[in-house]
Amino acid sequence: MPGAVTYPFPPWPPEREHDTAAAAPAPHTLDAGAWVWQPEAWRDGGHALVRNAAARGVKHLYITLVIAAGEVEHRPELASFIRQAAKANIAVEAVEGDPHMILREGLANALARARSIARYQEDVPAAARLAGIQYDIEPYALPDWGTKSVDHAAWSDAVIALAQAVGGPVHLVLPFWIADEPAGARFLRDVEDSVKELTVMSYRTDSALAASLAEPLLRWGGMAGKRVRIALEAGPVACEAEEDPVPAARGRSAPIEKDAVYAGRGVIRTPSDRISFLGDERRMFAAAREVARAASAWRAFAGIGFHGLALSNRPKGSLAR
Repeated sequence: MPGAVTYPFPPWPPEREHDTAAAAPAPHTLDAGAWVWQPEAWRDGGHALVRNAAARGVKHLYITLVIAAGEVEHRPELASFIRQAAKANIAVEAVEGDPHMILREGLANALARARSIARYQEDVPAAARLAGIQYDIEPYALPDWGTKSVDHAAWSDAVIALAQAVGGPVHLVLPFWIADEPAGARFLRDVEDSVKELTVMSYRTDSALAASLAEPLLRWGGMAGKRVRIALEAGPVACEAEEDPVPAARGRSAPIEKDAVYAGRGVIRTPSDRISFLGDERRMFAAAREVARAASAWRAFAGIGFHGLALSNRPKGSLAR
């Protein structure tokens, strides 16, 4: 694509083979990343953001950009922030995300933003460039999800078009369950060439469960030659409800205890405190180390992601042992 930018991503082994514990590397460092959804956190110079991220051991920041009239705004501040973060060994990626990106109007807007980011990358020196661009689309949140043109095919079409617009493969955020269904497996095949890295939202506070839920995408990453991160949640979340796969004849069962998963009339509910660490950073960092130990058996494992960290505040914990 004329004028497009190819981001300088680290190389990754091209072999397409199944992961095995016997071939597992030594336990991986957490190489942690975290989301920053408020642009003002970096626009003011980002000194507190970089300081607090570094104190927690965060090595990657995913930030939102302000784009208007086809251009990334606050370019000098963004360039300065990226340089400052680099001094602390922190890489900075842009994060874009909206379920409407799979719809015609939403995709047109997303493509325009992608081209604006590509122009920023072209215009600034290498030291001021973003390390990449991440897409957290989550179209299954749309009320018409699963209907014609609001489905996995539209999602994959959007990812492919966005990768073309930015001039290279993108970092994609996905739910842990996507590989468990035929349409999701087709989606992964379709976007393979447009993705350089995945972050799987394995949002559970049980570390063994979080690692286990990520395994299908870790396996896919190993076969496709893609790096895979496992993300944990610290922010406020609602209880999750999903269809119970057991026969409806099982009927309603009472909750076993306050924080247990329970079933009733074909529905499984997962309480919020089983999904998110709800601000308890120390507990989340401890769980992250356990997740990393388990996931290091997979050659695709690249590190941990944290959603909901209060990076504007002093750290309540650290990834340092």
